[in-house]
Order: sequence, then structure tokens, then C-alpha cells
Amino acid sequence: MKIYHGTNAEYLGEILRNGIKPRKLTGKDNWKHQPKEYQSVNNAVYLTTAYPLYFATATSDNLQLLVLEIDFDKLDKEKVFPDEDFLAQVLSRQKNFTLKISHKTIKKAGLSCFQNYWEMSLKKMGTCCYMGTIEPKLITRYAVINSKIRKQLLFSMLDPSICLENYLIRGQFYENFVKWIFGDIKELPQLSEAQENEKIISVEDTKEAKGQLKKMFTQQIEFWTRESKNRDGIEVVELQKEIK
Repeated sequence: MKIYHGTNAEYLGEILRNGIKPRKLTGKDNWKHQPKEYQSVNNAVYLTTAYPLYFATATSDNLQLLVLEIDFDKLDKEKVFPDEDFLAQVLSRQKNFTLKISHKTIKKAGLSCFQNYWEMSLKKMGTCCYMGTIEPKLITRYAVINSKIRKQLLFSMLDPSICLENYLIRGQFYENFVKWIFGDIKELPQLSEAQENEKIISVEDTKEAKGQLKKMFTQQIEFWTRESKNRDGIEVVELQKEIK
């Protein structure tokens, strides 16, 4: 299985030399704006199957975004833990706690108490974390995306709320977008979504409304067909060929 980490492309050289390090070791905190009670643990690297572009954009003021692909199967599973945001959301629903109280409860207990929930974290929210440094040899590929050149493409992907509901409904959509970035599939998920929307124009709509909807979906299909073929501003590198 492949999993991903999104960050600022200015860190690429350091990462290829020394791996993906948690902020405790780098001294760099890309989430300083978060309230203290919601801050992630500082000795973990956060990973996702669905949202690396979101995290890369949120943590970067650079035009160049970086997505690193990691061979999850080769990670030491004893160092894989659930995302505490996943735990907090589950706890808040089970106990009717606020998220603030849920996070406080988890921090007090310690993330180590929940280690065996990492598979559920991945399955239900597409996120988890790794305690320690991810070695360069475990990074299989990376993609650098120029956010200025592909501004409109990225804009369509930066609206998710990283939560249980979003992953349940839209997780496959975001995972397919990552696959497209790396060239593993030929069509963007936005294209298939537009094609599906075209099929469900309501029979109850007026003739004029049907015509307008048909025109809108046709334009969307044409746009996303062009975007699916456009690889400008995206560079994908196979690391097996470069790192010995």
C-alpha cells in the first residue's frame, strides 16, 4: 500500500538526504496557528491516503508543493499510530464531548494508549501518524506541483474538512486525485463526477432548466477532459532510480 505526506517543496533536498522527520527533530512547526489544545504531537510524521495536497498547501507559502509517496508496507507497524484528530472525533460522538474536551482527554491518556486503532484511523478517515523519522529508502516517488501554473486544478481540491464524514463520502474522490497526480490513472475524478452529474438531470426540471444544466455539465466535462491530459506544472520522480 502507498501512503503520502504533503509539505513544502523547499524541504525536498533535506528529506531525500535524511528522511521525513517530525517537527521535534526539525524544529519547524507549520501549524503554529492552531490552538494549543488541538496541536499534533511533535514526535510524529502525519500520513494520509487522500489529503496530501491539502496539507502541502496548508503548510506551505511556497509556489512549489511537495507530495511524497511512501511504501506503507515497509514501515515499522509498531511505530504507526492513529491520527489523534480521528480519535477525538470518534470520542466526541461516543461520549457527547466537545472536540476540545476530546483532545484534552486523549492528550492526558497519551497516544500510546490508542496504538492499535491506527488501522481504523486509516479506514475511517484516511489519516494516521508515524512515530519517528521515515527513512529516505521508504520514499518511493515524489511529485512537485507548481501551484501557480495549476492554480485552478488545486483550488478544486482544497475544500475538504478532514473529518469522518468527508472521508466516508469523498475519500475515494481525493484518493483518485492523488493517483492522477502520480500518473497512475488517466482521468481526474472531477471528470467522472461531471459525467455522473450529467446523467441525473431531473425529469421534473423544465425544458429551459434541463438545457442550462446540460450546457453547464458539457462545459465541465470538456474542461476536466482537457485538465486530465494536462501535465504542465507537475513533475513526478521515481526515487528507486535515484536513491541507491
